[in-house]
Amino acid sequence: MVKADLKGRIIEFSKSHNKNNPSELTYGLIEISGVRLIGSIVGKGIEANSSVLLRRCGLTESKNAFYEFLMDIKENRK
Repeated sequence: MVKADLKGRIIEFSKSHNKNNPSELTYGLIEISGVRLIGSIVGKGIEANSSVLLRRCGLTESKNAFYEFLMDIKENRK
């Protein structure tokens, strides 16, 4: 078994402005160990090249993959 790195960096991001959903969601392209994933980003101060941690991932009931990233506050304060 190979242990995966959970720390990555934001390459690009965008905020969702869905009129039917009042909560504003941020999605981004994240690179972890050379692998690029698209997922939601939770936290404040979201910027390109900021450090993130993989918080959750899995499959929805309809078998769609999802990834959720959390801003790495400790790393981004440096």
